[in-house]
Amino acid sequence: MDAPILLVVDEDSGVLEALSNDLARRFAPDYRILSEPSPASAFTVLERLAAESRPVALVVAGQRMVGTSGVELLEAAHRLHPSAKRVLRLERGDYTAANPAVRAMTLGQTRRGAGGLRRPGRNQLADPQLSRVPPRDQR
Repeated sequence: MDAPILLVVDEDSGVLEALSNDLARRFAPDYRILSEPSPASAFTVLERLAAESRPVALVVAGQRMVGTSGVELLEAAHRLHPSAKRVLRLERGDYTAANPAVRAMTLGQTRRGAGGLRRPGRNQLADPQLSRVPPRDQR
C-alpha cells in the first residue's frame, strides 16, 4: 500500500521549504511529503494522484498565490480527494479569505481549528505542537 501524501503548496519558496522540512522531519516515516511552488502544478499533481487512486491525507496551501487563491485550490483538492484534510495558511492581517472561509464553515465544508499554522521562521518549527504528535504506529 502506498504511503499517504502530505502536499504543501506555496509560492513563497522559504515558507514552502520550511513547512516541507518540518513535515518531513516528523512524518516522513509514515507519509510521503510533496511540495509544489504553484497552484497550477499542485492541481496537476492532485489530478494525477486521483487518477492513480493514491491517498492524500493533507493539503496545506498559502492563500495569496498568483492565478488561484488557496481557498480555490483547497476546494479543488476536496473535489479530487474528499477525505484529505485541508489547511489554509494566511499571513497575519490577511482577510482576503475571510468570506470564503466563513461561507465554507457555514455550509459544513470545513470547521474552525483551535489554532493556526504560523509562518515559520528560521530554525523554528511551523507549529510547536507538531513535535509532540506521536508517530502513527505509537498512537
